[in-house]
Amino acid sequence: MMSVPMKKVDDWAKEEDDRLKATDFHWGHYVMVEHEEGSQFIFNYAFAKEREEFWVVFSEHQGYHIFAKDEVVIRSLIQEWIRDERG
Repeated sequence: MMSVPMKKVDDWAKEEDDRLKATDFHWGHYVMVEHEEGSQFIFNYAFAKEREEFWVVFSEHQGYHIFAKDEVVIRSLIQEWIRDERG
């Protein structure tokens, strides 16, 4: 069972997720979630938003995921396109 604050964030995240379109997610944007016990999760085509004491990660192909701020570190990564000019 979810806590009341988490349920509130989950309700908000579901509404946000329902509004998102494929064009809201960009190639080369990743979110890495590092849990305090050492686990790491990487979401492609993703972005993170803070909501109260939680992070919400929105991913084009994996939906949304909620993490407690005091248990994880969130890193947003953007892969830069490097063009090969060798011809």
